[in-house]
Amino acid sequence: MSNLKASDSFGPRKDPTRDRMRIGMTIEPGASHGRINGQRFSLGFAAGDILNLNNEIINVLDKLRKDVQRKGVDLTGQSNYLTELRKIGLAAYNTILSDEITQTHFLNEDHKNPNLPPRLTLEIPMELNLIWEVLYSGDPSGKVDPECFWGFRYPLGRYFWDTVMIQLINLREGILAGIHSELIASSKEVEHLRTNLTALDIALKMTLLDQALSADTLTSDTLMELFIDQNFPYGIIHFACHCNNPAYAGATKASLNLTVHNKDLEISILDLLNYKKKGFRHNPFIFVNACETQNLGHLLQTISLPSAFLNFRAGSVIATACTMPDVFASEFARVFYQLLLAGPNPSREVHAILDAAELNVEIYRLEYLAEVLLATRLYFLKHYNNPLGLAYGLYAVSDQKIQLW
Repeated sequence: MSNLKASDSFGPRKDPTRDRMRIGMTIEPGASHGRINGQRFSLGFAAGDILNLNNEIINVLDKLRKDVQRKGVDLTGQSNYLTELRKIGLAAYNTILSDEITQTHFLNEDHKNPNLPPRLTLEIPMELNLIWEVLYSGDPSGKVDPECFWGFRYPLGRYFWDTVMIQLINLREGILAGIHSELIASSKEVEHLRTNLTALDIALKMTLLDQALSADTLTSDTLMELFIDQNFPYGIIHFACHCNNPAYAGATKASLNLTVHNKDLEISILDLLNYKKKGFRHNPFIFVNACETQNLGHLLQTISLPSAFLNFRAGSVIATACTMPDVFASEFARVFYQLLLAGPNPSREVHAILDAAELNVEIYRLEYLAEVLLATRLYFLKHYNNPLGLAYGLYAVSDQKIQLW
């Protein structure tokens, strides 16, 4: 498994089998300067601007979330939130990126092969953790072009300064899953995981926390001890649970709330900080399919659940920017893992998902986490007119792979 330092993640690079370029964009602490593929440019915004833009985006996503709770995942023929998101996303794009940046560096790479946009990796200070998926590069009027949203165009990943990232996640023995009993769809969600693993026909398993932890000694400390065990056998940890993220409290109050052996179990940021010096030994990928796990309301602090897991030596994290309806979260995870665990010979169902997302299965690289996340977002947009997938963000380099075999 190769480690990747911040300074190594940039510079255009052609994929050996496809002509998808990789673009690295760095924003330096203080937001006065940045780099794209090593070329320096000036910036003119502050953390307060990012906070305001995120609040505007979350307000729209929250209205969308309420619509999904009332009407279900399929929003075909119903209100389209892309116009509202375009207004904010274009303002964010024009705030963050000057004409010099977009014309001289970024768009030139994009225009070389418009049918296969580059992978984009962002290295950012924690206080500038924008919801980058909503940036919009198109016109302010006329019909909205969904693929002008970064989250519907680029395999996109971000990570924080002074974080060592890896390029390969090994699935090891399979997936560890934690749920909350109040979430009706969470059990179905993990059963889909089990089905997908079984379909691979290799020695992988899906294990619930109930099976991995003893009911007699159940505490957050025993969970941390499981995580830091040098023989921890799982390459993926999936949480389908509640997130407690008080709006007016410090970021250290954030926690994930699970049900194990019919008892409540909490994973707090403080737990992760206390065991940080030991951490994971094998850098698993963590999917936190819960509400507000990016802690974007605490932008001026340096602690969040994604950063806490990364500092605990997770290999990568997917987290949500807003409250996520149970029914959507479950369906999104089902499609995501169906694509991610497709193996070398994708099933008819996987072909159908990619066709619905208008993606070519012959050239789409499903071993890349960022590409799988992009494909999943596009599936729900194209098939259900539902853009809520923009709320899912990947904390990793954009060319990080999952090794199944």
